[in-house]
Amino acid sequence: MRRQGAAALLAASCLAGCLAHREAPSFDDPTVAQLRAGAIVFVDEGSLYRARGDGSSSKRLLAAGQVGPGGRVIAAALSADGKRAACVAMQSIDVRDASGTDLAVHILELDKERVIAWRRIGMSALAPPGDSGRYPVAITAPGLAWSRDGSKLALGLATGPEAAAGRVILLDVLGAPLADLVVAWSGLGGMTSVSWSRDGTWLALGLARLDASGGAPAPVVAALDLAAAGDGPGALRVIAPGGYPAVSPDGTRIAVVSPRDGLTDLAVLDDRGAEVTRFIRPAGKALHHPFWSSDGRFLYYYSLASTGPLGLLEITMLRCLDTRTRLVQDLVRLS
Repeated sequence: MRRQGAAALLAASCLAGCLAHREAPSFDDPTVAQLRAGAIVFVDEGSLYRARGDGSSSKRLLAAGQVGPGGRVIAAALSADGKRAACVAMQSIDVRDASGTDLAVHILELDKERVIAWRRIGMSALAPPGDSGRYPVAITAPGLAWSRDGSKLALGLATGPEAAAGRVILLDVLGAPLADLVVAWSGLGGMTSVSWSRDGTWLALGLARLDASGGAPAPVVAALDLAAAGDGPGALRVIAPGGYPAVSPDGTRIAVVSPRDGLTDLAVLDDRGAEVTRFIRPAGKALHHPFWSSDGRFLYYYSLASTGPLGLLEITMLRCLDTRTRLVQDLVRLS
């Protein structure tokens, strides 16, 4: 009886682990074909990769070792036409205090999956490190995004985990600085993401409304008017609750991670912040950094998945949500 009970427990545990890993159903062939026609970039083990839109045929564009000694890529973005990839990287990463040195933006020109030009733009002059000479990894580059026409790159920098401030640095395609915008408005902080409007006149920022009583900050979507960015608070307006905003390719929708009763949904807002639709509890937990496919049909996002014989181990998974069918598919299991 004990052996049977142990066997049953093991079988149940294995089943739980398998179900946890396979919590997302599969797309049908036509959907996969449409998804595969696009392209994505992502970071795995500190290296930059490009893949088809369904996560297949991944190719490493920039290895962690190419960044420099102890280097790692920490954020990445692909231009709408797929001709340029950009990433943020640091060297001498120390996992003990999650810090690094030599903050830089790398811009790669691509011929499909082949790198044909590579520029490294050191950021120490624009964004000097602290007194220790090191940058905190977790808050250094919460946002990186190409403008819709591919002519500009926006880099979001948080100044500290508790500071109600941040910065957005705009670069051209060669990495030359165009603007350095301070995001410092009372009651707002914790920048998590940056996304361009379709016409390039404003940026959607993921910020947090700070609780004066000491409670947990609430994620909000804010619009930063680039033409008025030098005029102070008038350049920024909060348009809706939600984290990690991502503006759709046609500019009419904003995808956000929306907390609800201790869980996280994906919600889609219109450009004024009104909710259009909500995807309740898509696969995974701790959702973050959604981004759109180039045709605006699919929403990619990162989340945690349970795996292992007992389903007790957690890994980060890049997943894809079909906004038409509401199905989700696992694409890339990240180390």
